[in-house]
Amino acid sequence: MDDRLTPSTPVSNAVYIVDASVVSLKQAWNLIDFAQEVCNVPSYFSTIWSIFKKWVGPVTAAKLLVLQQSEVYTTLEKYIDKENIPTKFGGGFAFQNWMLPDLDHGIRQPLQWTTPSECIPPGPVKWMQADGGKRIAIATGSVDKNVLRNVEIAALC
Repeated sequence: MDDRLTPSTPVSNAVYIVDASVVSLKQAWNLIDFAQEVCNVPSYFSTIWSIFKKWVGPVTAAKLLVLQQSEVYTTLEKYIDKENIPTKFGGGFAFQNWMLPDLDHGIRQPLQWTTPSECIPPGPVKWMQADGGKRIAIATGSVDKNVLRNVEIAALC
């Protein structure tokens, strides 16, 4: 993408933010595989994490930051521009659960939409490699509990 500082470098990392103020201990354990930052943890969670991280691989444990509320914004701003940090963490992004992605021009431009709405629909979407090496976005799973879908929505040119 030409709008990035180093467009020739592939995007190979992501930051996942988990608000643990509403997460149970069982749910928190399931997040270990993909979460990088766990925010708004109760004061006792750091003690619990110091015990549990002994059972997590050292590579995974090194990728996780467990932050109390006072540490959240200053940590996030090291990795994320202020306008992209959710407002509940002190940033400028008016995030709400279940909102659809708002694709910027740099992402939208190389997409060839195969649906009239030209947007990502609700529900799961996965990228697949099609014949000839073309990357396609497929809407999968179901939005209502009855109808499974497997619909191509866009191709990356």
